[in-house]
Amino acid sequence: MDATNLPDRRFLHALLAALKPISDRHSYIPLAWIKALLLVALDEGKGVAHYSRAANVHRKIMSRFLHCIGDKGHYDKPGLGLVEIKIDPVGGNRRQVFLTEEGHVVVAAIIASLGRREI
Repeated sequence: MDATNLPDRRFLHALLAALKPISDRHSYIPLAWIKALLLVALDEGKGVAHYSRAANVHRKIMSRFLHCIGDKGHYDKPGLGLVEIKIDPVGGNRRQVFLTEEGHVVVAAIIASLGRREI
């Protein structure tokens, strides 16, 4: 399908506009991290294994993504602060992932951006 026809171009513009709220806050963010953020937003409070299955990536890779969008990035740099990883109170050593306040703001802005555009 040719992406230059009008409906496809509108869809691409809508997608770029939807990503703007996160790219405005974090100018460089890998798509895999955005996908991890959206998976958490869809189903908060799950463990790393849940999100890794949903993304079809190894659990350790998803753990790294979640830490990068959470509290600690690569090479001892701070993370983006969009998710919070907490110990599951009934699951022993398991972890649960939740959006932070900033994460909720970013996801709400993405949703609002999509709602303003006709796809």
